[in-house]
Amino acid sequence: MISIGLTGNVASGKTVVADRWREAGVRVIDADRLGHDVLREDEAVRSALVDVFGESILDTAGAIDRAALGKRAFATDEGLQRLNAIVHPPLLARLRAALICAEADGGPLAVVAAALVFEFGLDRELDLMVLVTAPEELRAEPEEPGAYVPFSSARRWSSAPASGRSIVSPMTPGDCLRPHRSNGHGVRCQIACAGSTCP
Repeated sequence: MISIGLTGNVASGKTVVADRWREAGVRVIDADRLGHDVLREDEAVRSALVDVFGESILDTAGAIDRAALGKRAFATDEGLQRLNAIVHPPLLARLRAALICAEADGGPLAVVAAALVFEFGLDRELDLMVLVTAPEELRAEPEEPGAYVPFSSARRWSSAPASGRSIVSPMTPGDCLRPHRSNGHGVRCQIACAGSTCP
C-alpha cells in the first residue's frame, strides 16, 4: 500500500482534493474527524482538558464544546501548547491505527488528510506528500468560523496577514510529484490545485 499525506494552507482546497480521491474509491483518513472523535470519546482527554482549561469548555451535556475550547486554548501560546500536548498523542495513535487497518484491507492507496502533517511528524512515516495550494484571492474561509478544529492552526492562520500564512515546510507545488521517500513504486501524482495544476 502507498500512503499519501495531504496538506496545505487554510482554505486552499484540501477538502476538494480529498473528496476527489474518495470518489475514486481511495481510503481517506481525515485527521479532523478523528480529532473530533478523540474529544467526544476519550474520557482521559476530556478530564485533562477540563483540568487545564476549566469546566467552561463543557456544554450543557458535559461534552467538550469545541468553540469554547478554542477560545480558551488559542488565547495564549502556552494554552495552545498544552492543548496539543493533550490531544495530539491519542490523535496520532488513531491515525496510525487507521493506516494499519487500511493496509490490512488491501487497498492500493491510503490518504491522510491533515493540516499539521509535518508538525505531527507523519511526513517521515508516509510514502508521498501532496501540497494543495491556491492563490489568496481564490481561498474560501473555512466553514464554522467560530468552531475550533484542534488539529489545524486555522484560527491562527485565518486571522494572520496573508504574507504570514505558509505551510509548515519549504515545499512547492512540484513536490507533489516526487516520492517523499524511496519506496520502489515509482508513483507519480498530479493534483489539480485551485487556480493552477501541479507540474
